[in-house]
Amino acid sequence: MRWIWMSVSVVGLAVIAVGLLWFLQGSDLVHIDPIACAANCEPIVGHRPAWQVAGAVAVLTGALATTLAVRKLRR
Repeated sequence: MRWIWMSVSVVGLAVIAVGLLWFLQGSDLVHIDPIACAANCEPIVGHRPAWQVAGAVAVLTGALATTLAVRKLRR
């Protein structure tokens, strides 16, 4: 069971990192061109509130998952 909580904490940290990137791109603070696209991909340019909200939700979700996993691992 311990390895499951360790996996949850690692995934939670990854979600935090991606969410932070989405938030910064939506805030027009980071500019990264798409690397690989399966459809019509366009870079995020300018202020995009939808990406800010998605990033904030991802950061909060990742923080919640990581916090829960760390608490379970300490027991």
